[in-house]
Amino acid sequence: MKIKSILVAVELENKSASLEIALSLAEKYDAELTVINVIHDPLVNAERYVYPLGDDDKAQHQHSEERLKKLVDKTMRRFEQKRLVTTHVLRGKPEAIVDQEIKRHNVDLLVVSHRPEWKIEYLMFGRKLTHIVTQSSCAVLVIPEE
Repeated sequence: MKIKSILVAVELENKSASLEIALSLAEKYDAELTVINVIHDPLVNAERYVYPLGDDDKAQHQHSEERLKKLVDKTMRRFEQKRLVTTHVLRGKPEAIVDQEIKRHNVDLLVVSHRPEWKIEYLMFGRKLTHIVTQSSCAVLVIPEE
């Protein structure tokens, strides 16, 4: 399998092992890299018909976009990379957004993170991760975060 397109879904932390590995793999395979952050909003489709994004939602989205760009820039500087990386902050159900982005970018490899020490995470995100891993149409690499 030739890896031409990599999608990495990240949390907006100071450091992301999944982003670091995705950057390294993109460099090694000369692959396109898309980095996304999903603002979990299960009602995003319903809300679209009730009211457009309000000022608070727009401010949160813009703040998340700025944080994502800073995270990517900081990580790229640390690894001395100067490649083109596409970033997106998206709203909705994470598993649905990831599925959508895999198809949209014709992704060969999905890189996601998991924090096994967070017990509450399984209740909130565990099923989403299980869905992403078992239902994905591409290869999935799950990286434990510190």
